[in-house]
Amino acid sequence: MSKLKKIALLCALGLCTYPVYKKINNLKKEDDYIIECKKTILEMGYEIRDSWCFNLPENNYLEFSFTDYKNKNYTVVFNKLENKIISIKEV
Repeated sequence: MSKLKKIALLCALGLCTYPVYKKINNLKKEDDYIIECKKTILEMGYEIRDSWCFNLPENNYLEFSFTDYKNKNYTVVFNKLENKIISIKEV
């Protein structure tokens, strides 16, 4: 292959992989918010048996729900910008 084709191939490969890298990086950042929320809940003395999350990446908050070992359901609102829990409600 000529040198020009190799350079074009490398550029095309870079352009194709960048959107995938960006998407993976955004998903990892959103997962880090969930992990931080769980850590904060555990530090407050709650136990998490089962959990689920309602999250939109464009929102500045994370709505997180969990069940403890006493079968009580809780809903948590977590602020992504400040990395702190805004409210915990028993449902």
